[in-house]
Amino acid sequence: MKKICYQSAAVIVTLSLFITSVAPAQENNWTLKKNRKGIQVYTRDVPGSDFKEFRATIVVEATMAGVLKLMEDIRSYPLWFPKLKESLLLKKISSTEMILYHWMKVPFPADDRDSVFKVTARRDARTKTVTLGLSSLPDYLPERKGIIRVRQISGSWTFIPDKDRGTVTVIYQMHSDPGGKLTPLLANAAVVNRPFTVLKNMREMLKKPEYRDAKDSELQLFR
Repeated sequence: MKKICYQSAAVIVTLSLFITSVAPAQENNWTLKKNRKGIQVYTRDVPGSDFKEFRATIVVEATMAGVLKLMEDIRSYPLWFPKLKESLLLKKISSTEMILYHWMKVPFPADDRDSVFKVTARRDARTKTVTLGLSSLPDYLPERKGIIRVRQISGSWTFIPDKDRGTVTVIYQMHSDPGGKLTPLLANAAVVNRPFTVLKNMREMLKKPEYRDAKDSELQLFR
């Protein structure tokens, strides 16, 4: 594997190069699966796949600068993404494009998973909404022994600021095929619980001074 360095950069994790709206999720065949602690998680079927797509939403009391600084802080990801062992920047193409690597620990007897994906950032000039889209690049790096490469990923993070209220609406959406022998039954249970935990942890991370007090001038995105 080529030399990999940790750096701050805008990302996520996940995830379609299309921007989702904030309209009621049921209008797009979404089914509400969890609604607790201000977090809603919806799922829907994807034609041709046994694995469901999820869409999770939360409104956080934070600035856009704080949210984006957290997303740029790739080294922090294992602190708030469950079971994420490693999060690396492989290549920074520009201030709005980069390639990332994630290594996910999976409970025995299943094998760990890893993924390589391109992140593309876009900002709406009128609403200031920012979307981070993900698309998989499974062959960018050689596969590692004992780790299954996730070859299909699509999704996005969308951030919609409300300056008057001092909040940001976060929409986290993803569809993936974990590969290997992980059954759809187990994987589809995770697409409800995992994004719920990610957003819950994200809300707590945003209370830390380095994100709470972040300024636009500190950001690398759109420079």
